[in-house]
Amino acid sequence: AMQHPDHYLKVVNVTFAVCMTYFVTVAALGYHMYGDKTRSEIELNFGAGWGRFSQLVILLLVICKFGGFMNALSLAVEDVVQWGFFPTGRPLGPAVQAVVRSCILAVMLAIALLLPMFELVMGLIGAICSMAISVVFPCLVYLV
Repeated sequence: AMQHPDHYLKVVNVTFAVCMTYFVTVAALGYHMYGDKTRSEIELNFGAGWGRFSQLVILLLVICKFGGFMNALSLAVEDVVQWGFFPTGRPLGPAVQAVVRSCILAVMLAIALLLPMFELVMGLIGAICSMAISVVFPCLVYLV
């Protein structure tokens, strides 16, 4: 882990202060440069070519994050299924894993289709997960 674990809190505070200073500076300079001409969604502020590129980068980011989060979720659900339905201690077979993961995807699809304004909910979940990763992950690394 760290050579000086007692400095951990100071390192975290300095890191958040530096990041916050950077983000506030960039936001202030961007507003000073563009003023009221900025649009609410960031990719709308770019030109036609860069806007399309930024949408593809955001799509790629979502696809990459979705795989990681789905793997963790499906492993947790598979543990619950194994504990509840197959208490013998043997690992689940590939067919059962495929059924469990397909059910999870079906539930996610149903939620996406039935919930109005789903993009706002997903934006909130994305913000919470990003914050959890940026706060919880360093703490877990510190513990290991």
